[in-house]
Amino acid sequence: MNFEDVYGKKTLIFDGAMGTMLQSRNLAASGCPDLVSLTDPASVTAIHAQYAAAGANIITTNTFGANICKLSSYNLSDKMWDINIAAAKAARAVGPGILVAGDLGPSGSILEPYGSLSPLDAYDAYFKQSLALTEGGVDLLIIETMSDLREARIAYMAAREATRLPIIVSLTYNKMRTLMGNPPSVVAATLTAIKADGVGANCSGGPKEIFSIIQEYARYTSLPLTAQPNAGLPVLVNGVTTYPLNSEAFFKAMFPLADSCACIGGCCGTTPKHIKALSAYVHPLFGPPIPMPPVFVNARKLFPVEKDLDPDEIHLSQTDFMDRIIDSEAKSIIIDIDCGLPRLREKMHDLQSYFNKPYIFRSDSYELLNFALFDYCGVCGFILKGNTEGQDMLMKKYGAIAI
Repeated sequence: MNFEDVYGKKTLIFDGAMGTMLQSRNLAASGCPDLVSLTDPASVTAIHAQYAAAGANIITTNTFGANICKLSSYNLSDKMWDINIAAAKAARAVGPGILVAGDLGPSGSILEPYGSLSPLDAYDAYFKQSLALTEGGVDLLIIETMSDLREARIAYMAAREATRLPIIVSLTYNKMRTLMGNPPSVVAATLTAIKADGVGANCSGGPKEIFSIIQEYARYTSLPLTAQPNAGLPVLVNGVTTYPLNSEAFFKAMFPLADSCACIGGCCGTTPKHIKALSAYVHPLFGPPIPMPPVFVNARKLFPVEKDLDPDEIHLSQTDFMDRIIDSEAKSIIIDIDCGLPRLREKMHDLQSYFNKPYIFRSDSYELLNFALFDYCGVCGFILKGNTEGQDMLMKKYGAIAI
């Protein structure tokens, strides 16, 4: 089976939880579940095989935390390549007819300035993991359980540079916001602009909670959607975290999602029994994608792209540039960033802490615009004078809008 031949044409079934399956077999005693792919690949293959036998079309590699950042907390960063290759091979060992998704989870760190992880280090970590999974022979990548759109966007851009494989990007929410405050509308529009192959939501409570997210996605993207909820909202029973939905209840709760999504599956608390129940949902999907109008997007809001942008012009070298932005009554802000890379790096966070107007970055320098568009969480406009080739590259790479 070729993923691109069937994706978006019929319902595809992802597998369920890997971590809980490893724990039930006491295979994650070392504390690092990803290491099991290297130390006991046969047991990992056996779990994958259970999901395949249950009806999963796509099994996900045991690499959720196998990026350099996360592995470093176990002093295993030097094993990153070997773990990802072993995990891909362990999934491949299930046999033909099953698609393998290379799994990229969160870095485990918070990006600067709120945390210590630099965007470039995050990019490097996801780039290297994507290379390893591609080398291992996966069919697609899924970036999942992301709680920060900025990190998810960096992970996607790094993966896209590393591979030509299809890439689905899935975030996790609490009450319709990610941990960093991104609503589903902003996530969908941003990932559409940078040309992700699919948008998803996983974890995030049970099927009921994720259905609201999927509905909001569908208003802002025509990309195929993926839903992988938990088996309900977790509860503590005798000090143990449990999930209330058995396979039958999970099956019933997934009806709305099955009609809305190209891919469905399970996250925390789901087992092969849950996936077997879902396999009854497979049906054709109909209708061409609906084109979406271009929008400006920041980490919180969307703005229509109007013919009359009525911009104010502000130079980043001005000491009171943020006051000028906040006080402006214009519809949009042109920000001249010809102030040198050190100041641009220093002030990007200030620029992104204000959400009430769309930005248009302007510079004579491709290097400066490339950095601004890389770091900006969303979709902005840009003006690059006298460099048509560079303009096309920035539009393609970042989904930015040339003005």
